Amino acid sequence: MTRLLDALRESSDGNIRLGECNFGWAIFQSPANFDNCTFNGVTRFHSATFHKDATFEGSRFNSEVNFSEATFSLAAMFEATTFNDAGVFYSTQFEGEARFARAVFFGPCSFTKAKLLGDADLSAASFMGPSSFLEAEFAKKARFISATFESEASFDKSSFLEVCNFSKCTFKRNTRFISASFDDRANFSGSRFEWNALFQRTRFSKGANFGTATFEEEADFSSAKFTRAAAFGSANFTGTARFDSTIFDGEAYFPSAHFANDARFPSASFHRKAVFHNVRFSTVAHFGLTTFRKDVNFAGAIFERTRRLGPLVCDELVLTGAEFHSPATLEFSAKKSFFRRTHWRSTAALRVRCASVDFTDVVFEGPVTVTHAEQRFASPDGTYLNESILGTVTDEVRIVSLQGVDVAHLLISNIDLSECIFTGSIHLDQLRLEGTCRFAEVPSGIRRSSMIPIVWTPRRVLAEENHWRAARHTNPGGWTPAPAGISQSTPGAISAVYRQLRKSFEDGKNEPDAADFYYGEMEMRRNDRQRPRAERGILTAYWILSGYGLRAARALTWLFIAMVLTLFSLILWGLPATGLAPVSSGTVQNEKITFSTRTPIPAGPQGSLTDRITSTRLEKGMRVVMNSVVFRSSNQTLTTSGSYIEMAARTVEPILLGLAILAIRGRIKR
Repeated sequence: MTRLLDALRESSDGNIRLGECNFGWAIFQSPANFDNCTFNGVTRFHSATFHKDATFEGSRFNSEVNFSEATFSLAAMFEATTFNDAGVFYSTQFEGEARFARAVFFGPCSFTKAKLLGDADLSAASFMGPSSFLEAEFAKKARFISATFESEASFDKSSFLEVCNFSKCTFKRNTRFISASFDDRANFSGSRFEWNALFQRTRFSKGANFGTATFEEEADFSSAKFTRAAAFGSANFTGTARFDSTIFDGEAYFPSAHFANDARFPSASFHRKAVFHNVRFSTVAHFGLTTFRKDVNFAGAIFERTRRLGPLVCDELVLTGAEFHSPATLEFSAKKSFFRRTHWRSTAALRVRCASVDFTDVVFEGPVTVTHAEQRFASPDGTYLNESILGTVTDEVRIVSLQGVDVAHLLISNIDLSECIFTGSIHLDQLRLEGTCRFAEVPSGIRRSSMIPIVWTPRRVLAEENHWRAARHTNPGGWTPAPAGISQSTPGAISAVYRQLRKSFEDGKNEPDAADFYYGEMEMRRNDRQRPRAERGILTAYWILSGYGLRAARALTWLFIAMVLTLFSLILWGLPATGLAPVSSGTVQNEKITFSTRTPIPAGPQGSLTDRITSTRLEKGMRVVMNSVVFRSSNQTLTTSGSYIEMAARTVEPILLGLAILAIRGRIKR
């Protein structure tokens, strides 16, 4: 072989130039050294066998070269080789290292069904024409670092059994990895996809890293499967990014990625954590019927024109610090969701299932509604979102915090607010509550406080009062202690919250619930040590007598007690011993008669107290008592003590009756 090439060497410059060559089915028993050769005609090495190293470093193929079905038993060196026409490696088998670093393919390049059983190095290679790696098998490391694909590149059904490195590659036309298989790590970090990137049904068995990659046209990962971690950190998708029905068995990372066009994740399935923090969605983000079996993190994400996010199901949804620039509808089902410092610049509607929602420090610039979606989410074709990953949880929706939120634009419907922290919210009097919004309730049954039995009358309470009462005693007595990390509110702050929410209920013509919140406001004022003692004393009396004018039974009980006391006081001391008949007397003077009539001073009853209780005196006493309730005089002659007893009764008992009527009206008013 050496003698043949030496015979073709130019005497002027020492270069070897060959015309048309046919080495088909040739067997090279010794090393084949074609370094720096120039092949001017069609060159055929099809079905050739190289038992030793074959080197073509620095060579130039000016016409088509065909290595189809050739076998390289050891190293195949094509470093810095130039292919000016088609380069065909169809079904070529590279049993040793295959080096194409810095190779330039100006024409079509085909490695279809090629088997690269050793390391394959195509770093900094340039593919100016279409390149095909259909069903190629890379058994060892495959390096495409800084390679450039000026035309279409197809890796359909290719198999990468070990680490594959496409970092810093440039794909200027369509790139196809349809049904490709990456059994080890795949690195596309820093790569640039300037045209369509198609990864349908691609399988990534370990990590896939697309960090800082740029996709300038459509990037299609539809039905791809990432068995291990997939990282698209800082990736730039200028065209549409398609992840339809894609399966991420490992963790999926998209931090700081930019989707300049549509980002499509419908029916995608994320089996582990999904990270989208600081992602920018410049147009529409499609997450319809997307399933996240673990957490999904959109912290700091920007949704510029996303009209609808979801429906999606996840274990934990994080939208902390996210921004929504246009009207949006969010539909999701999750165990927990965090919207801390989320910023809605326009209107929004949240339809939620199976979630606790944290709205701490959220900013609402337009009307926002939060409603409980009673029916499972479904697609237009009737496919329901699978909620089995959430386990045995109810579909109840709870808001756990509205701290630091201006709720003037917020409407809440059919949401559980029993654990919600309102302290620190602004414009609570303008909060709209519709449907059935459940609040916490006082403990039921008989409780003990320092050996004193207590029965709490039913009413709705705020979570802050629940926590405050639980913290007052070693034994909470049925009140719920504050969760870890929740600061204790003062009675003054809680009373302000009650007052504003009461006004919100009153504006909504919901008098019964407003009455509960008025009761809570009075309770906190009565227990606020910052208020004057006299005020707290008056409130205590008001509470004891009638439950702040809201407990009709309590006022009626006191009225009954007052009437009984009045009755027996009259019987024992107020009614005279005998009936008093007027006594008349007259005098005659100068043939003139003068008459005068006087009533004797009534004498008090005599004898023992038990002797004074008779049916006659009981009937008279009841008449006086009943008349005193409605400010009427019974015209019954009374002793001096009885007169004072009647005056006291006519002052106290009508007040108690009025408090009872007021309490009844507060409960039935609409």
